[in-house]
Amino acid sequence: MRRTITRCSATLLAAILLAGTFLVPAASAVEATDSTNTESNTPVRHKKPKIRCHGSINELTGAPEVDCTWTESTKANAAAYKIVRRGGGERVIAYRGDTSTTSFTDTDVEFGTRYRYRVVVLNDSGKRIQRSRWNKAFIPGEDFERLSLECATDTATDAVTGAEDVSITCAWDAATSEDVDSYQLWHRVRGNHRELVAELDTDQLSYTNTVSADAKRVVYAVLALDAEGHIIGRSGIIKVRL
Repeated sequence: MRRTITRCSATLLAAILLAGTFLVPAASAVEATDSTNTESNTPVRHKKPKIRCHGSINELTGAPEVDCTWTESTKANAAAYKIVRRGGGERVIAYRGDTSTTSFTDTDVEFGTRYRYRVVVLNDSGKRIQRSRWNKAFIPGEDFERLSLECATDTATDAVTGAEDVSITCAWDAATSEDVDSYQLWHRVRGNHRELVAELDTDQLSYTNTVSADAKRVVYAVLALDAEGHIIGRSGIIKVRL
């Protein structure tokens, strides 16, 4: 009787172990299945673009500006960016362009005004697919002293090359502020970016600059700066035609 029970138990145990071989998959198979499911089921998370804007003053014209930059969208169907601006009692589209550009300078702004900017990502149909949070920018009130500026030309021909160069002498009145520490003379030759011509001590109120006659037109402006480099006075722009 005891042998019969033992044989039955052994037979039952063998059957259970054999069944387990088919029911329990190998560890490697489980890992492969889990890995496949994880890769296929995990959605791709796209970060919202971030925009940063700050108010500034154009060093040549003294006009207010807001410079904005933003991060690229990671959306595959992103086709364009739109910059929305709030401020001065209105909400406008300040900029719209393709995804090759991630910066923008807003010149349609005023002194002493607070603005908020947001970048909106659009698809080919012009539908919004992402947008950033609002970012603030502020331009202080205009409190610069207005400086007078005059520029005169004198043309000379190079004896060797025969090329004509134009000497342009600009002169300005001294700033009345006791904080003035230096002057900067800026110019922009037609077709080029603005350039700093000279930085001068307070006792120098004129400067002669030479340009090619091919320039056709040059724009000048002078700035008065304090010891920390802050603008405390500026002229209007002077256009010199050659």
